[in-house]
This record gives sequence, structure tokens and C-alpha cells, in this order.
Amino acid sequence: MVDKNKITDTCLITQSDPGSENFCLAKGHTFIRQALDSSLHGTLQHRWMREKKTIPPEILWSNLRRRWTPGFEDILESSNFIERIRYDPKDPLQYNVFKWIFIPWIQQELDAYATRINSTRKRHQKDKILPQGAPDDIEEFPEEFGCLDFHIQIDPNAEYILAAESLYAPPDHPVFQLVPAEFDKWAKIYYEELGRPVVNRAQVWSVYMALLEKFEGSEGLVDTMGLTAYDEEGFQEHDLVAHLDNDLGNYAPLQENADGDYLGGVNGGLGDEGMWDSDAIDGYVDFSDDEAEIGAVMRDTYVDPERDSDADVTAVASHLLQYSDDDV
Repeated sequence: MVDKNKITDTCLITQSDPGSENFCLAKGHTFIRQALDSSLHGTLQHRWMREKKTIPPEILWSNLRRRWTPGFEDILESSNFIERIRYDPKDPLQYNVFKWIFIPWIQQELDAYATRINSTRKRHQKDKILPQGAPDDIEEFPEEFGCLDFHIQIDPNAEYILAAESLYAPPDHPVFQLVPAEFDKWAKIYYEELGRPVVNRAQVWSVYMALLEKFEGSEGLVDTMGLTAYDEEGFQEHDLVAHLDNDLGNYAPLQENADGDYLGGVNGGLGDEGMWDSDAIDGYVDFSDDEAEIGAVMRDTYVDPERDSDADVTAVASHLLQYSDDDV
């Protein structure tokens, strides 16, 4: 979970695959952008990635699965072969103790992984067009990396933020409640009685068992909490969310030029019509096609002065001149 009070800016647009799980994201972000800029009314400030995949996030997800996930899967699966560990997701008490201990710990480990990745400078790639450096540095100081700053400043306590939260991420929705409030109260009391043991990979199951035994020793208490097991848990879809698909269809999509490129936020994010002769075009970047095309040109038009004629060399030079110096 992200503390909204720590967020001081938002992006021009969001993008995702067209899954229904992203409807609230699309509508909520559009709501905020329209509240800040009335010229955006009637337009959807979200890009559905149907044909062109979001390659960089997919790469990050793949790295996470290969580098981070296996070790934690081993820890989670250890309950299957360590006899003293009792965990069955079909047992309501065990399931809720598990969630109370493991989910915050795994979130903490994921946050640490994200911080490490975002603060680490990647190996330089000579053919890369996009800025190179630590992602956090690029975001905080875009001008130092030859980028434009498209952050949109927001007030996390403004009325439009509170309204967007109420509509599309209501705090009282069950999905935002890790465990029932009564269970959470007693879990905190018992955790204090245990001396607030550190939860880490070496003793996470030991903390789980100690807390489980605390609840098991409180005769009759658990029966009053109405706990549910994993296979009994179900959330009723928020009334507004159920109709978001049709609602989103009423918005004009982000406009693209004839080549299918989106002019990232320039001209209010509405497209590039009439913008080619203005200074705003300096912010235009095609994030995929040019890089691949330039690489292909460099490979296909490689010349050897010992082998090729002067005419061949001249033809290659003329072909490359269609790109800017920065691209080449």
C-alpha cells in the first residue's frame, strides 16, 4: 500500500493492458487530471496497451520473478515439510494469522527490492535512446539527463484527491482491510506480549507459530471474530466499479498520429495536430520504433572502405543523414 500523503505529484497519463482490474486506475487518474485541467474534459487520460506491449515493465517483472521470487517461494513452501509448522489456508485462524504476519513482511521486502533497483545505475548501453542512469535520479532531476519534466504537482489533501479516493479506492472497501478490525486489535496486543520479535526470513515462521499459539490459548475469543478462510473469502465488487467499463467507453481516447505515435502530453495529451512547428515538439520521443530502426540501419548499411566503392559509402552516409545527430 502507498501512503497517499507522501505523493506530491502525478504523471500525465497512465497505461496498462485492457484488463478490468485497471478500470479504477484509468478512471481515477482521468478524474484527477480533469480536475486540474478543464481542457481535458471528455478525454481518457489512460493508454490501453493492446498491440504494443509495455516492454520495460515486463522486463522488470521477469527479473523479479527470476531473482527475487524463488527464495521467498522456498520460505513459504517450507511449511509443507517442517512438521512443527501448522498452516492450512482453509483454517480461518491460521489463514488470518498468516496474512497478518506475512503480507506486511513481503511488502517490506518488495519495497526494499524496488528501492535497490530504482537507485542503481544500469550498465551503459551505447545504442539506447532513452536516458541512462539510476531511475530515481532521472525522475528527480530530469534536466540533468536531457529530459523534460512532466510531473503534475498535486495536493494529497485536496478535495479532488479525496473525491477520487472515495469514488475509485474507498478506504472502507474490504480489499483494503488486511484482516478484520477485531482480529487486528488482538494480534497487536499479542505481538506486544511476545516482545515485538523481528520478522525476517530466518524466523518469520517462528513468529507466525508464536502468534498462532497466543490466539489458540484464548478460549472462545476467536469464535467471536467471524473469521473466514481462503476459500470462503470473497469481495463484492464496488457498485461504481461494476459499471466502469461502459463509463470509460464514453471518453475520447488518447489521440495518436498517422504512425500510431502518442505525443507524450504535448498539446494537453490530445495529439500532435498543429504542434510540429512549435517548440513543444522537442518533447517528442518514439520509445521503441526509432531505436530498433536505427540499429537495423547501422547493421544493414555497415561499409568497409577496403571493400566498398566510394558510391556505396556516399549512399550509406546519405541514408544516415535522415536521422538527427543525437539519434545517430
